[in-house]
Amino acid sequence: VATGDRCGMIRLWERETGKLLQVFQGAPQGAVLVAFVADGSQLLVADAIGVHARWEVNSGRPVPSSRKRLAILDCGAVSADARTWVVVTEGGVLRVWDGAGGREMKRIPLKGGRFAHVAVACDGGWAAGLGYDGSLRLCDFKTEEEYVADETSLQGDLGISPDGAWLAARIGGEGVAIVEIATLQRALTLRLDAGAATSLAFSPDSRWIAVGDSLGRVTMWDLPDGRRLQTWTGHRGHVTSVAFSADGTMLVSGGVDTAALVWDAQSVGRPAGLAEAREAIRSLAHEQGTVAWSAAGTLAHAGD
Repeated sequence: VATGDRCGMIRLWERETGKLLQVFQGAPQGAVLVAFVADGSQLLVADAIGVHARWEVNSGRPVPSSRKRLAILDCGAVSADARTWVVVTEGGVLRVWDGAGGREMKRIPLKGGRFAHVAVACDGGWAAGLGYDGSLRLCDFKTEEEYVADETSLQGDLGISPDGAWLAARIGGEGVAIVEIATLQRALTLRLDAGAATSLAFSPDSRWIAVGDSLGRVTMWDLPDGRRLQTWTGHRGHVTSVAFSADGTMLVSGGVDTAALVWDAQSVGRPAGLAEAREAIRSLAHEQGTVAWSAAGTLAHAGD
Protein backbone atom coordinates (compact mmCIF):
# COMPACT_ATOMS: atom_id res chain seq x y z
CA VAL A 1 0.00 0.00 0.00
CA ALA A 2 1.40 3.42 -0.79
CA THR A 3 0.18 6.32 1.34
CA GLY A 4 0.79 10.03 0.83
CA ASP A 5 0.31 12.46 3.71
CA ARG A 6 -0.01 16.20 4.25
CA CYS A 7 3.66 16.43 5.18
CA GLY A 8 4.56 15.02 1.76
CA MET A 9 5.85 11.66 2.99
CA ILE A 10 5.15 8.69 0.68
CA ARG A 11 5.12 5.23 2.24
CA LEU A 12 4.92 1.90 0.38
CA TRP A 13 3.38 -1.09 2.17
CA GLU A 14 3.05 -4.76 1.29
CA ARG A 15 -0.63 -5.65 0.87
CA GLU A 16 -0.56 -9.17 2.32
CA THR A 17 1.36 -8.39 5.53
CA GLY A 18 1.11 -4.61 5.98
CA LYS A 19 4.93 -4.47 6.16
CA LEU A 20 6.46 -1.01 5.50
CA LEU A 21 8.69 -1.28 2.41
CA GLN A 22 9.76 2.27 1.50
CA VAL A 23 9.56 5.81 2.91
CA PHE A 24 10.51 8.90 0.90
CA GLN A 25 9.83 12.63 0.79
CA GLY A 26 7.78 12.79 -2.37
CA ALA A 27 5.71 15.99 -2.10
CA PRO A 28 7.09 18.76 0.14
CA GLN A 29 3.82 20.72 0.03
CA GLY A 30 1.60 17.69 0.75
CA ALA A 31 0.45 14.94 -1.63
CA VAL A 32 -2.50 16.00 -3.81
CA LEU A 33 -2.25 13.25 -6.45
CA VAL A 34 -0.52 9.86 -6.12
CA ALA A 35 -0.82 7.32 -8.95
CA PHE A 36 0.98 4.26 -10.26
CA VAL A 37 2.14 4.29 -13.86
CA ALA A 38 0.54 1.61 -16.04
CA ASP A 39 3.12 -1.11 -15.33
CA GLY A 40 3.31 -0.36 -11.59
CA SER A 41 7.06 0.38 -11.62
CA GLN A 42 6.77 4.08 -10.77
CA LEU A 43 4.59 6.46 -8.80
CA LEU A 44 3.46 9.87 -9.99
CA VAL A 45 3.31 12.37 -7.13
CA ALA A 46 1.96 15.93 -7.36
CA ASP A 47 1.77 18.41 -4.50
CA ALA A 48 -0.45 21.38 -3.68
CA ILE A 49 1.64 23.93 -5.58
CA GLY A 50 1.84 21.74 -8.68
CA VAL A 51 5.31 20.20 -8.35
CA HIS A 52 5.07 16.90 -10.24
CA ALA A 53 7.60 14.05 -10.21
CA ARG A 54 7.86 10.30 -10.77
CA TRP A 55 9.48 7.92 -8.29
CA GLU A 56 10.84 4.39 -8.68
CA VAL A 57 8.73 2.01 -6.58
CA ASN A 58 11.57 -0.43 -5.86
CA SER A 59 14.24 2.09 -4.86
CA GLY A 60 12.16 5.04 -3.65
CA ARG A 61 14.34 7.34 -5.78
CA PRO A 62 13.10 10.09 -8.14
CA VAL A 63 13.23 9.38 -11.87
CA PRO A 64 15.94 11.66 -13.37
CA SER A 65 14.56 14.78 -15.09
CA SER A 66 10.96 13.89 -14.15
CA ARG A 67 10.47 16.76 -11.69
CA LYS A 68 8.39 19.56 -13.21
CA ARG A 69 6.58 22.66 -11.91
CA LEU A 70 3.00 22.87 -13.15
CA ALA A 71 0.75 25.43 -11.48
CA ILE A 72 -1.47 25.48 -8.40
CA LEU A 73 -3.86 22.57 -8.88
CA ASP A 74 -7.63 22.54 -8.46
CA CYS A 75 -7.98 18.77 -8.96
CA GLY A 76 -6.55 15.75 -10.75
CA ALA A 77 -7.51 12.24 -11.83
CA VAL A 78 -6.12 9.02 -13.28
CA SER A 79 -7.88 6.71 -15.75
CA ALA A 80 -8.87 3.24 -14.53
CA ASP A 81 -6.01 1.63 -16.49
CA ALA A 82 -3.50 4.29 -15.27
CA ARG A 83 -2.58 5.15 -18.87
CA THR A 84 -3.88 8.73 -18.77
CA TRP A 85 -3.50 11.38 -16.07
CA VAL A 86 -5.18 14.77 -16.02
CA VAL A 87 -4.83 17.81 -13.77
CA VAL A 88 -6.78 21.06 -13.76
CA THR A 89 -4.81 24.16 -12.85
CA GLU A 90 -6.00 27.23 -10.99
CA GLY A 91 -6.06 29.09 -14.31
CA GLY A 92 -8.70 26.74 -15.75
CA VAL A 93 -6.41 24.68 -18.00
CA LEU A 94 -6.88 20.92 -18.38
CA ARG A 95 -3.48 19.24 -18.80
CA VAL A 96 -3.32 15.69 -20.15
CA TRP A 97 -0.39 13.33 -19.46
CA ASP A 98 0.70 9.96 -20.80
CA GLY A 99 0.61 7.58 -17.82
CA ALA A 100 3.23 5.24 -19.27
CA GLY A 101 6.01 7.69 -20.06
CA GLY A 102 5.02 10.73 -18.01
CA ARG A 103 4.91 12.95 -21.12
CA GLU A 104 2.50 15.87 -21.30
CA MET A 105 0.29 15.37 -24.36
CA LYS A 106 -2.07 18.35 -24.39
CA ARG A 107 -3.19 21.56 -22.69
CA ILE A 108 -6.83 22.54 -23.09
CA PRO A 109 -8.22 25.89 -21.82
CA LEU A 110 -11.63 25.14 -20.31
CA LYS A 111 -14.17 27.42 -22.01
CA GLY A 112 -16.79 26.92 -19.31
CA GLY A 113 -14.43 27.73 -16.44
CA ARG A 114 -12.48 25.72 -13.88
CA PHE A 115 -13.34 22.22 -12.65
CA ALA A 116 -13.70 21.54 -8.94
CA HIS A 117 -13.71 17.76 -9.62
CA VAL A 118 -12.53 15.80 -12.64
CA ALA A 119 -12.51 12.21 -13.95
CA VAL A 120 -10.88 10.79 -17.07
CA ALA A 121 -12.20 8.06 -19.37
CA CYS A 122 -10.34 4.76 -19.67
CA ASP A 123 -9.79 5.24 -23.42
CA GLY A 124 -7.88 8.45 -22.71
CA GLY A 125 -10.02 10.45 -25.13
CA TRP A 126 -12.11 12.64 -22.84
CA ALA A 127 -12.71 13.82 -19.30
CA ALA A 128 -15.75 14.86 -17.27
CA GLY A 129 -15.70 17.69 -14.79
CA LEU A 130 -17.88 19.48 -12.29
CA GLY A 131 -17.59 23.25 -12.45
CA TYR A 132 -17.64 25.47 -9.38
CA ASP A 133 -21.09 26.57 -10.59
CA GLY A 134 -22.37 22.97 -10.33
CA SER A 135 -22.34 22.33 -14.09
CA LEU A 136 -21.41 18.89 -15.46
CA ARG A 137 -19.25 19.13 -18.60
CA LEU A 138 -17.53 16.64 -20.86
CA CYS A 139 -14.35 17.70 -22.64
CA ASP A 140 -13.18 15.91 -25.80
CA PHE A 141 -9.37 15.91 -25.92
CA LYS A 142 -9.17 15.74 -29.72
CA THR A 143 -11.64 18.49 -30.63
CA GLU A 144 -11.37 20.43 -27.34
CA GLU A 145 -15.17 20.77 -27.44
CA GLU A 146 -17.17 20.85 -24.20
CA TYR A 147 -20.60 19.27 -23.81
CA VAL A 148 -22.88 20.45 -20.98
CA ALA A 149 -25.38 18.18 -19.21
CA ASP A 150 -28.67 19.30 -17.68
CA GLU A 151 -27.59 18.02 -14.25
CA THR A 152 -27.02 20.76 -11.67
CA SER A 153 -27.29 18.84 -8.38
CA LEU A 154 -24.04 16.83 -8.56
CA GLN A 155 -21.51 17.58 -5.82
CA GLY A 156 -18.31 15.68 -6.50
CA ASP A 157 -16.35 12.42 -6.41
CA LEU A 158 -16.83 11.89 -10.12
CA GLY A 159 -16.27 8.46 -11.59
CA ILE A 160 -16.44 7.12 -15.16
CA SER A 161 -17.11 3.43 -15.78
CA PRO A 162 -14.27 1.62 -17.61
CA ASP A 163 -16.57 0.88 -20.57
CA GLY A 164 -17.34 4.61 -20.91
CA ALA A 165 -21.10 4.12 -20.60
CA TRP A 166 -21.77 5.62 -17.16
CA LEU A 167 -20.75 8.55 -15.01
CA ALA A 168 -21.36 8.64 -11.25
CA ALA A 169 -21.27 11.50 -8.74
CA ARG A 170 -22.42 12.32 -5.23
CA ILE A 171 -25.74 14.17 -4.85
CA GLY A 172 -26.29 15.82 -1.48
CA GLY A 173 -27.89 13.60 1.12
CA GLU A 174 -29.61 11.39 -1.48
CA GLY A 175 -26.71 9.15 -2.43
CA VAL A 176 -25.17 8.76 -5.89
CA ALA A 177 -26.48 9.73 -9.33
CA ILE A 178 -25.71 7.50 -12.34
CA VAL A 179 -25.66 9.45 -15.62
CA GLU A 180 -25.74 7.79 -19.04
CA ILE A 181 -22.86 9.23 -21.08
CA ALA A 182 -24.60 8.77 -24.46
CA THR A 183 -27.51 11.03 -23.48
CA LEU A 184 -26.03 13.00 -20.54
CA GLN A 185 -29.27 12.18 -18.70
CA ARG A 186 -29.60 10.64 -15.24
CA ALA A 187 -30.37 6.91 -15.52
CA LEU A 188 -30.88 6.11 -11.83
CA THR A 189 -30.20 7.25 -8.28
CA LEU A 190 -28.58 4.99 -5.66
CA ARG A 191 -30.17 6.01 -2.35
CA LEU A 192 -28.51 5.30 0.99
CA ASP A 193 -30.65 4.27 3.95
CA ALA A 194 -28.63 6.55 6.26
CA GLY A 195 -25.64 8.89 6.08
CA ALA A 196 -24.27 10.52 2.95
CA ALA A 197 -22.12 9.23 0.08
CA THR A 198 -18.49 10.30 0.41
CA SER A 199 -16.63 8.27 -2.26
CA LEU A 200 -17.26 5.88 -5.16
CA ALA A 201 -15.59 3.56 -7.69
CA PHE A 202 -16.67 1.39 -10.63
CA SER A 203 -15.55 -2.25 -10.95
CA PRO A 204 -13.25 -3.07 -13.91
CA ASP A 205 -16.10 -4.78 -15.81
CA SER A 206 -18.46 -1.79 -15.16
CA ARG A 207 -21.09 -4.11 -13.62
CA TRP A 208 -20.74 -2.87 -10.03
CA ILE A 209 -20.18 0.40 -8.23
CA ALA A 210 -18.84 0.68 -4.68
CA VAL A 211 -19.94 3.63 -2.54
CA GLY A 212 -18.28 4.73 0.71
CA ASP A 213 -20.38 6.77 3.15
CA SER A 214 -20.20 9.09 6.14
CA LEU A 215 -21.00 6.25 8.57
CA GLY A 216 -17.87 4.24 7.70
CA ARG A 217 -19.64 1.75 5.43
CA VAL A 218 -18.84 0.53 1.91
CA THR A 219 -21.83 -0.65 -0.16
CA MET A 220 -21.73 -2.53 -3.46
CA TRP A 221 -24.46 -1.92 -6.06
CA ASP A 222 -25.31 -3.71 -9.30
CA LEU A 223 -25.58 -1.83 -12.61
CA PRO A 224 -27.65 -0.92 -14.49
CA ASP A 225 -30.59 -1.93 -12.26
CA GLY A 226 -29.25 -0.26 -9.08
CA ARG A 227 -29.72 -3.32 -6.85
CA ARG A 228 -27.86 -3.23 -3.51
CA LEU A 229 -25.58 -6.30 -3.32
CA GLN A 230 -23.73 -6.06 0.00
CA THR A 231 -22.48 -3.68 2.67
CA TRP A 232 -19.25 -3.81 4.69
CA THR A 233 -18.51 -1.92 7.91
CA GLY A 234 -15.08 -1.32 9.39
CA HIS A 235 -14.08 2.35 9.32
CA ARG A 236 -14.56 4.73 12.22
CA GLY A 237 -15.85 7.86 10.50
CA HIS A 238 -16.46 8.55 6.83
CA VAL A 239 -14.85 6.68 3.95
CA THR A 240 -12.78 9.08 1.85
CA SER A 241 -11.96 6.82 -1.11
CA VAL A 242 -12.53 3.35 -2.59
CA ALA A 243 -10.91 1.47 -5.50
CA PHE A 244 -11.15 -1.99 -7.09
CA SER A 245 -8.21 -4.25 -7.89
CA ALA A 246 -7.55 -4.83 -11.60
CA ASP A 247 -9.34 -8.20 -11.60
CA GLY A 248 -12.31 -6.88 -9.61
CA THR A 249 -11.96 -9.42 -6.80
CA MET A 250 -10.75 -7.00 -4.11
CA LEU A 251 -11.64 -3.50 -2.97
CA VAL A 252 -9.51 -1.10 -0.94
CA SER A 253 -11.01 1.73 1.12
CA GLY A 254 -9.42 4.62 3.01
CA GLY A 255 -11.05 6.64 5.76
CA VAL A 256 -10.66 9.58 8.13
CA ASP A 257 -9.69 7.03 10.79
CA THR A 258 -6.40 6.81 8.78
CA ALA A 259 -7.02 3.11 8.10
CA ALA A 260 -6.76 1.49 4.67
CA LEU A 261 -8.85 -1.71 4.52
CA VAL A 262 -8.88 -4.38 1.82
CA TRP A 263 -12.17 -6.20 1.21
CA ASP A 264 -13.00 -9.41 -0.64
CA ALA A 265 -15.38 -8.20 -3.36
CA GLN A 266 -16.62 -11.77 -3.85
CA SER A 267 -17.83 -12.23 -0.27
CA VAL A 268 -19.65 -10.33 2.47
CA GLY A 269 -18.57 -8.92 5.72
CA ARG A 270 -14.95 -8.56 6.69
CA PRO A 271 -11.63 -6.98 5.68
CA ALA A 272 -8.94 -9.22 4.21
CA GLY A 273 -5.20 -8.70 3.83
CA LEU A 274 -4.79 -5.29 5.46
CA ALA A 275 -7.02 -6.00 8.47
CA GLU A 276 -4.03 -6.98 10.60
CA ALA A 277 -2.09 -3.90 9.39
CA ARG A 278 -4.79 -1.47 10.54
CA GLU A 279 -2.91 -0.17 13.61
CA ALA A 280 0.34 0.35 11.68
CA ILE A 281 -1.42 2.37 9.01
CA ARG A 282 -3.35 4.42 11.55
CA SER A 283 -0.06 5.44 13.16
CA LEU A 284 0.60 7.71 10.16
CA ALA A 285 -1.81 10.13 11.92
CA HIS A 286 -3.23 11.90 8.91
CA GLU A 287 -6.55 11.75 7.09
CA GLN A 288 -6.50 9.33 4.18
CA GLY A 289 -7.59 10.77 0.86
CA THR A 290 -7.34 8.62 -2.28
CA VAL A 291 -6.64 4.91 -2.69
CA ALA A 292 -5.88 2.85 -5.80
CA TRP A 293 -4.33 -0.43 -6.90
CA SER A 294 -1.19 -1.15 -8.89
CA ALA A 295 -1.71 -2.98 -12.19
CA ALA A 296 -0.61 -6.33 -10.72
CA GLY A 297 -2.92 -5.96 -7.72
CA THR A 298 -0.08 -6.57 -5.23
CA LEU A 299 0.17 -2.95 -4.11
CA ALA A 300 -2.45 -0.37 -3.36
CA HIS A 301 -1.75 3.30 -2.73
CA ALA A 302 -3.49 5.94 -0.69
CA GLY A 303 -2.86 9.68 -0.93
CA ASP A 304 -3.86 12.54 1.32
